[in-house]
Amino acid sequence: MEHVGHDVDSVEPLVSLWGELVASSGEVKVQWPISQAKAVIDGLSQICGDNGAGISDSKVRDIISSWADAHEGDKVLVERLAFLPEVYAKSNLDQTPGIQSAIRRFISEATSMVVEPLSAQALTDHLTGCGNRRAMDNAIEAAISEAKRHHFPLSIVSVDLDGLKKINDGMGHKAGDAALAGLAKAVSHRMRRHDQLFRVGGDEFVAVLSHTTSDETANLMDRIQSDGAPSFSWGVACYNGGEVTASELIDLADQDLYAKRRIRRQEESNRFSKVRGRDNYGKRNKRLATAVAIVAMLTAFISTQLGSGLPQKSTTSTSPSPGVTTGMTGSNGIKQVKSTSLQQAQPVGNQLQPANASTHQSTNPSSSAPTASSTSTTSNPMSSPTTSSSTATTPPVLSPIVTTLCGTLNNLLGGALLGPGTTTTSC
Repeated sequence: MEHVGHDVDSVEPLVSLWGELVASSGEVKVQWPISQAKAVIDGLSQICGDNGAGISDSKVRDIISSWADAHEGDKVLVERLAFLPEVYAKSNLDQTPGIQSAIRRFISEATSMVVEPLSAQALTDHLTGCGNRRAMDNAIEAAISEAKRHHFPLSIVSVDLDGLKKINDGMGHKAGDAALAGLAKAVSHRMRRHDQLFRVGGDEFVAVLSHTTSDETANLMDRIQSDGAPSFSWGVACYNGGEVTASELIDLADQDLYAKRRIRRQEESNRFSKVRGRDNYGKRNKRLATAVAIVAMLTAFISTQLGSGLPQKSTTSTSPSPGVTTGMTGSNGIKQVKSTSLQQAQPVGNQLQPANASTHQSTNPSSSAPTASSTSTTSNPMSSPTTSSSTATTPPVLSPIVTTLCGTLNNLLGGALLGPGTTTTSC
């Protein structure tokens, strides 16, 4: 079989004709990569000359990769390869055995090189590099079928980043994107090569872990958290056989996540309550210490007032004669109580006057007028007027200070002294 294309003379005309056909098509002006075009023609020649045995698939990929690099990955690289059948037809080489299949092989490889990144992009989350929801749906169904066929456990893990809204609101969306990317990186770092991670929502991820039980998943999540990953919540549903769909497994994993999150929040609330209780206890102790100090000050103040002559109730009023009642009011505003003063009997002439007589009329023959009972002078010439003073005054300074101290003490004790909200008017 004739081996074509090995000499320079046969390659050069083909490359030139190829370039002319491309240029005459009126395509967008792109520099013609002569060296890469020669590599393509030479590769086709090798496939045809050795019946394809002398060039491997990797060699074909290398040739097409070089051809793609010359076109900066543009789709033009495929369109230009499509001119090859016409090139060989005009050169009367289109009947060369194997040339048509070789051309199709090159075009197919170039098409895959262009389409695969587009397909990957369609199935990939651009922020984290994880698969998206469309990729996850296909992956979980395939994983369930594989686990059912070979009877191994399969864990579907639902993972949520905690507090994404707070991060976005407080620090900006760039910080939120960084947290999402950081979580995806932390999870992927601990996953095995055949495990898969997908981002299916704003802060939601799903991991597909083959040959993994729920206990092994818990250990994996603990290791990821200990690595310093952004705070996240997780739940797991483990498939161990039977009929189940991908959506059912995801729902079960979500339910487990929500249950774990409720338990964690309750534990955090309990810890907060204990800390707050300790803080309140410390504050209460401080108030009590302050109250004790104020009580000591109050006690010292009152003792000082008493020791320095605190005004006491004393009598300075004029007392009526024995047995006389009066309704007069003293200068201190205290109404005198009716009482009978007990005094010794006074001699009147040659007789004794009873001490409890309510009224007294003088019988002294030396006196020609009755004795007035409304004054402090008796008819007994031997008795002298009895006078007494009775005034009770309230200290002008003590009462307001005591009231203020009592009110302050009550506030410090949180109302424990007089009750919350008590208006202190006296202590």
